[in-house]
Amino acid sequence: MEKLKVGQTLYEVVRNEIIEREIKVIGRKYFYIEQNCGNANFSIESLKYTCKDYSQYNRQLYISKQELEDKEEKRKLIFKIEKVFNSFNSASQLSLEQARAIDKIIFGGDDETKQH
Repeated sequence: MEKLKVGQTLYEVVRNEIIEREIKVIGRKYFYIEQNCGNANFSIESLKYTCKDYSQYNRQLYISKQELEDKEEKRKLIFKIEKVFNSFNSASQLSLEQARAIDKIIFGGDDETKQH
């Protein structure tokens, strides 16, 4: 991970919206961003919020907006894929060609006799 700097912009998702956060202070283990109710401290190592109060336990900052957008896209794609395979009707609607293509992507082979 690149070294953090005071004034650097990081990114966070808040209520499905990407918010820019500016680093105000950097210590040895934590850095601080300013927010409506004062400063919030995050781990330099993980970029995670360190105060585990009841409402903010899962906050995560990202170095780049693209990193955050990629993570969100991956989450949505996995959800969409899981929805197909968790529903017997949906999965049974796949054609043989689609099932073979999925098998090849997941298991990396095209040998029909391969045991998974």
